[in-house]
Amino acid sequence: MLTIYDLLKGHDLRSIGKANEVVELVTSDPELFDEVFDGIFHKDKIICARCADAIEKVSGRYPEYIQKKKKIILSNLSSFKQKEVRWHIAKMLGYLKLLQRKRNLLLGIYSTGSKWIRVLLLKLCQCRH
Repeated sequence: MLTIYDLLKGHDLRSIGKANEVVELVTSDPELFDEVFDGIFHKDKIICARCADAIEKVSGRYPEYIQKKKKIILSNLSSFKQKEVRWHIAKMLGYLKLLQRKRNLLLGIYSTGSKWIRVLLLKLCQCRH
């Protein structure tokens, strides 16, 4: 039997592989969300990146799904080292309901790295939910 992770295996980090298919699976069966979310901690970098991509896309449609994972995301921010995962986590932060001071704190903690992440976080800090 194929697993979600089998669908997301691959050899090229630049490809999203079947991440969009996984998005459709999760939107039709929300119970799969937890399994895909857990994949951002997988030992395989490609699976991590593709799970992060899928979760970010699902979260854009259904922000309430990622809201349930807020504590896990915030407590693990410093452990996300892979740039492809960090890009998607930065976008997911925008879907979370956070107080403005928490958003500003995140800007300080998570703004190291690419300019793209810093721009996303600056926009995040300007938003109010």
